[in-house]
Amino acid sequence: MDSHRNSLQPGYRLHWYIIKKILGQGGFGITYLADDTNLQQEVAIKEFLPVDLAIREADASIHPVSNERGEHFKWGLDRFMSEAQTLARFKHPNIVRVNAVFAENNTAYMVMEYERGRGMHELLRENKTLGQAEVNAILLPILDGLEQIHAAGFIHRDIKPPNIFIREDGSPVLLDFGSARQSFGEQTRTLTAMVSPGFAPFEQYVGKGDRQGPWTDIYGLGATLYRAVTGRSPADAMDRSEALLHASRDVFVKASEIRPEGYSSGFLAAIDHALAFRPEDRPQTIVEWKQEFASHATPGAAAAAEAGNPAEPEAVTVAVTEPGLPGSQVSRAQDEKGHTSVFPRADKASRSVLTKSLQWAAIVCGIFVFLAVLNRIHDRHEEIAGNGQEPGQATVQPADRSAVVNRPSAAATTEATGESGKTRETVDQLLSGAKQDLDALRLTTPAGNNAVEKYRAVLQIDPDNAEARNGLDRVVDEYLRMMKNALQGNDLASAGEYLDKAMRINPDHPQVISARDRLEAEKERRKQEINEDDGTGPAEIAVQPEMETAGKQIPDAERSTLQTLRDRIKSNPQDRQARRQLKDIADKYQQAVREAIKTHDYDGAEAYVREILKITPPRSEASKELNKLLLNINKMRAESGE
Repeated sequence: MDSHRNSLQPGYRLHWYIIKKILGQGGFGITYLADDTNLQQEVAIKEFLPVDLAIREADASIHPVSNERGEHFKWGLDRFMSEAQTLARFKHPNIVRVNAVFAENNTAYMVMEYERGRGMHELLRENKTLGQAEVNAILLPILDGLEQIHAAGFIHRDIKPPNIFIREDGSPVLLDFGSARQSFGEQTRTLTAMVSPGFAPFEQYVGKGDRQGPWTDIYGLGATLYRAVTGRSPADAMDRSEALLHASRDVFVKASEIRPEGYSSGFLAAIDHALAFRPEDRPQTIVEWKQEFASHATPGAAAAAEAGNPAEPEAVTVAVTEPGLPGSQVSRAQDEKGHTSVFPRADKASRSVLTKSLQWAAIVCGIFVFLAVLNRIHDRHEEIAGNGQEPGQATVQPADRSAVVNRPSAAATTEATGESGKTRETVDQLLSGAKQDLDALRLTTPAGNNAVEKYRAVLQIDPDNAEARNGLDRVVDEYLRMMKNALQGNDLASAGEYLDKAMRINPDHPQVISARDRLEAEKERRKQEINEDDGTGPAEIAVQPEMETAGKQIPDAERSTLQTLRDRIKSNPQDRQARRQLKDIADKYQQAVREAIKTHDYDGAEAYVREILKITPPRSEASKELNKLLLNINKMRAESGE
């Protein structure tokens, strides 16, 4: 059995179920394989165990880590049980079957049918891509199941290759609904830890459930199809939003532009339609989207779909009453084609708030990203405290590895140069991966999976490779373009960072020297403005790292508590209680930042962010996100004239 410090052990008895091993685990809970001794069959049992909020005691019971976390734990537990009760009403061959849900050990357990086969992600790892007939064999049954789910006012909210299981007979089944998990993330303000980068649309990062609907699942399934037909991981919605905000362009490369062999142009266009950034630009219902595929399905797949679904699906009567989930208080409405839906269409009028508040959403998402990273750092500190490793040595690992699947690592691929027969293939893989990274603006991060590292790896193999040299020049050009945009936005700090990155890549680039002179001239001009304004104008905000008002919002007693906790951890890195208290304070401050920004109290928001910075490991990913957040807050302050 896979080890997990919080898991039930093999042989543990839950009513008439006996635990055998762990099937999967995440931040929301653990899924076990178990024996049903009544029916003499194996089942899958999911246990509600949010690791950030609760721990297991010696008697196997689950309890919140603090009274403050208890309210969130109970809220999530109620949603978990409500979702299980709802899913148990669905009877569809391609939707996971929930047989029971029960309370035990101060938590809840969802009993599901145990499916034998393998995940779609494993299939893609072996084959990289699938043919159109293979894709249709998976797509059409899943669409049929989703149509019934949506008709009842329920959405999945976590469609991705690992959650589509291919049975031994080749039929697909959709697993692991994410509605309760996503709602829980909204309640606890840890959304980025609850979504799947690349497969979650933008509205899942920034909006509550009432902004989501069938179009949200359509995006997730569209991203899954994109991965299956192109062999590439889809662009992360946050990367897309950043590029649209700062560079006025979408980093998403359409499937119809890649043009993989063996797929009709209409089929690829249907995938691209599903991956539109704005919800209102996507198909609004499964019925609409199915019609786009209908004329492009291969004859065999179309015949199979018709044979498997000779008539309209039976009506499903499901009462979704939980207030935190989508579809809880919506009325049925017919679209222009006469199809009935419990979801309002994401038309331009009702969804315009998403488009108009892109910059605001980016700032809020920065807070979410920070908290998710901070949570991972806290977990990492818990691990290293037990083995004596210094906290400063901790490294942050991505929560989801799906974004780097099937991309060659620069370090790993350069080792292959000893075999001359594979050298050309290695170079081609690196160049292809680097181009994808460049298109997605993964220029120098993340480490081990970015354009610069791959281009440099090519040059180690082939020092005269023109494509790699041109690629590095393109990266420099991209950073200089970002620098120019930052200057236009009065963001000198970011402009300087972009220039530094460009100079580290190629200090001899013909445009670097002139860009440096331009930045220095702009800094000098700003200094003169500050002197003329006696240090009180908006320009000061852009260049001063500290402000007199920062920090005045925090009560002296709280500041004293923070210092005491920091001193305790410094003297004893294994002091888990102190680390947990620090994390609780960071959570509270994170909510305070949100409220301060909403009320345009930018001084208060900055004060809280700076306090969080003091308890964040320097040079960590969380520290970088916090500093970016400070820049955004200062921008909003400057634009508001406050």
